[in-house]
Amino acid sequence: MKAPSDGFDPARASDKEPVGAYAWLKRGGEVPRGEVARDGGSAYARSLEANVSLRAPWVKGVAPFESFPADVQRRALEGALGRRSVKCEASETLPELRAKYERALDTERRASLAASVKRDEQSGKQKTIGLDGRVGTREAVEAYELEEYVKALNPGTTAGTIAAAFGGDVEQKRRLGALGNLAEGALGAELGPKEGEPGFGSGPSPKPEVRFGK
Repeated sequence: MKAPSDGFDPARASDKEPVGAYAWLKRGGEVPRGEVARDGGSAYARSLEANVSLRAPWVKGVAPFESFPADVQRRALEGALGRRSVKCEASETLPELRAKYERALDTERRASLAASVKRDEQSGKQKTIGLDGRVGTREAVEAYELEEYVKALNPGTTAGTIAAAFGGDVEQKRRLGALGNLAEGALGAELGPKEGEPGFGSGPSPKPEVRFGK
């Protein structure tokens, strides 16, 4: 945020602006010229710190909101409520205004949470395209891809399984698994019996040798 200029009113600013202006005040003593001419900037500094204490109590070094003068508290509360389109009555006490402000914050938090949940629900219903051009919700596509991943790891042969293990994504595992299957098939054909030759275990079985004792 830039240094606050003349006319900057902490009570009517957004929740973030007073925090930025407070940083300028503490780091460089930055105060709008008009406020300096009026009273040296003391009223501005008091109002600024009160608004920071109300809206951003997590800021280090800020005095408790209740420690500020009643008129400063009222103006800060009315400003914060006005930013949220909440009307204030002159007859309302400081505790009543503070309670109204806390209710407004709670309403904001609930609305933000509801919006977040709605976005998550919409995201879950949104269609997406995944592996093999599969179209469906994100959860359905992920389930399909997991199933295909498991299949790719088990292409049907030992060599295929070993080869698939070196692949990264499903497509790579599929390709390597297919190559492993081919390699195992070719090796089996190479080691098997040649055409016209009896295979292992084929042909007449040798007659057993019978020996008689002496």
